[in-house]
Amino acid sequence: MKSTSLSLGLFATGLLFACGGDDSTNIVLPDGGGGNDTSSNVDSSGGNDTSTGNDTGIGVDSSPGVDAASFNPSNVLGLVLWLDGAKGVTLTSNTVSGWQDQTSHKNDAKGLTNNFTARNPTPVNSGINSLPVVHFNSTGANQNTGNMLTVADNLDKSLQWGTGDFYIVTVAEYDNKSSDGASKGTAGMVIRFPFNGQTGVELIGNIPNIQQQTASDGLVTYVANGALAFTSNAYNTNKPHIFVSKRAGTVLDLRVDGASVGNGMSNQNVDNAGTPLTLGAAGDASIFRMNGDIAEVLIVKGMLTANDQSGIEGYLKQKYNTP
Repeated sequence: MKSTSLSLGLFATGLLFACGGDDSTNIVLPDGGGGNDTSSNVDSSGGNDTSTGNDTGIGVDSSPGVDAASFNPSNVLGLVLWLDGAKGVTLTSNTVSGWQDQTSHKNDAKGLTNNFTARNPTPVNSGINSLPVVHFNSTGANQNTGNMLTVADNLDKSLQWGTGDFYIVTVAEYDNKSSDGASKGTAGMVIRFPFNGQTGVELIGNIPNIQQQTASDGLVTYVANGALAFTSNAYNTNKPHIFVSKRAGTVLDLRVDGASVGNGMSNQNVDNAGTPLTLGAAGDASIFRMNGDIAEVLIVKGMLTANDQSGIEGYLKQKYNTP
């Protein structure tokens, strides 16, 4: 990718969490980690589950929610990338040179090589809710780049989504302010997927004046050819949040802390063949650079069930004590 920009800087992502009882008798995890659905449970997609068959993951279970304390993201169908600040971080000269994907797709994030360690982010052992995070600085080696990591376009094409559904979620906190001036690279929380010279998907904080959106310090998710969802609310306050960019059908949804804060329409092709996804910065001389921390990133390719969405966001809320 040119720089698949999940600008968690992700450009820069109601509450459905039920932290109470375990309803695992109504949900069958893809790896068989839970009990089989009973014959009385009916998926909303149509058709009764058999007493012996597992859910295919295509339909949405009618059960009211999931227990965040026992939820395991690795059981989510379509999960193609999972970065956790407490797992798989490798260092070079005390900078983050690698961040291992916790899925089987091996979509590992990597720092720059050839003595460019000054452009790599740095580890923080006690960050958001005292858990490990990766810290990005907007200046980096110089004010034209900023700290960043890249995820290559893997051979299994798991990060190529075409016109299909996707779900990008990250836990991050950033402090970029529009008053800092564009010359300092003020856009925060950047995740970007460029393709063929165009933007695939971006999640960006502190991004005023985009498509007539004039509010300063706003938050936007942007898809190729102008499709976007935004909110004028500012989240660049050094407080952690759960940021989500989601597309279901043609609906583009921007979510923060379990609630939708902006919607748009998008059916654009976001295949990113040959171009890397980027975290923390766009990788060019643009203003898209992050000051702040990223604790966790999960990406789902394809349709996400209501239970999995509430499960992921509930799990992250409980883990990082976000609002």
